[in-house]
Amino acid sequence: MGPRNGGRGAGNTSSGSGSNSSAKTSTATPSEFNETEEACSLFGFLHGERLRYSRGPLTGETTVIVGVKDGKLWSKDSSGAAPTFFLGRTKDDLLQNYGLVNNDDYEQALQREEEERQASVQMVPVVLSIGDTVEVDVSDAACSRFGVRSGDVLAHQKGSLAGKTTKILGVREGLLYSIDEGADGASFFSARTKAELAARYGIGELPSGSPAEVVMSPRQRRIASRKLACAQKLRADLGFTAADARSLVARIFGA
Repeated sequence: MGPRNGGRGAGNTSSGSGSNSSAKTSTATPSEFNETEEACSLFGFLHGERLRYSRGPLTGETTVIVGVKDGKLWSKDSSGAAPTFFLGRTKDDLLQNYGLVNNDDYEQALQREEEERQASVQMVPVVLSIGDTVEVDVSDAACSRFGVRSGDVLAHQKGSLAGKTTKILGVREGLLYSIDEGADGASFFSARTKAELAARYGIGELPSGSPAEVVMSPRQRRIASRKLACAQKLRADLGFTAADARSLVARIFGA
């Protein structure tokens, strides 16, 4: 077969440049490879070492070092049947061309990142405008992808809510939740990035001199409290679904 995998070669080659044009059909067998530490370490790796590509079309795939043949380092990819060789004569070449990393180190790094992310999670309950209660992550790590922090009070600059304030609460399932000025409860933005948030809602800092708080009148608070209590009773005592409870509460309170 010809060259493949974005610069990997398969087959017997001349001992020359290692360019794509030198790759030919493979007839190599495992016994033809020099598996010694002395031979493989010239390329910075060892026989049997499992690596992961972090660059090029094979990014994310794994490969296992087979040995050295014809002055080249060969490996067997997880997606290939026969060993293929790397184009490069030094570890620096291989890192530059393929971004090779030790697979165990890679997985340990991912695990550490996940553990750090889990450690930073700060879940708090919020009441939605439909009467349900959910938990949102109020940590800076969760909110920063939207360019905000929990507790920020910002202004709508587009749409029907233009001119009104909204208080950022937190993130749930990749969506940002806030409570709008005059709202009965929290709702989420249909955006997953800071750019989308700005483009769709025009969320921005408050105009100079605006009060940095979301104000709900006493009447609005009483109505919101009654709606929530009614929805909870319908679900807990009468077995209503969230949707049915929401619909009935809307008819009762006329909103």
